[in-house]
Amino acid sequence: MRNICLNAGKWYRVSREFAQEVDEESRILLEINLGFDNADLGDEHEAPITWRVSRDSNGQLALTDQVMIQHAGMPSPIEFCDLFSDDRKLIHVKRYGPSSVLSHLFMQGLVSAESLLSDARFRNAVTEKLPGTHQLAASERETVAFAV
Repeated sequence: MRNICLNAGKWYRVSREFAQEVDEESRILLEINLGFDNADLGDEHEAPITWRVSRDSNGQLALTDQVMIQHAGMPSPIEFCDLFSDDRKLIHVKRYGPSSVLSHLFMQGLVSAESLLSDARFRNAVTEKLPGTHQLAASERETVAFAV
């Protein structure tokens, strides 16, 4: 059996090893429990959802929604993430919608992660905005201490 994919009018063959690697990584992501499983999100917008999930997390998740941080390489400040866990997970939240919402979500995650990994000044600015329980240690601010 061949693993083939049609994307934007082009056919691609996907190697079995790559498909298996994606499957394994996906299983790991499904095992992460951030408290969203039983959340009744209804028609709420992002802000009340992130506020409620942070409030109900027993201090595990810091609310960072709408916390804007300037990065030297960006024309305007960026939102670091919507929720930041005490074990250093960046959580970005978007309500389900058209593909443009999903594209924005992925771009937000990419820009935030790249800024965090590449710029000590950005990490310092992030730390200043975090509550004391979630602030980055000096060693984390000075070196790339996050794995993507």
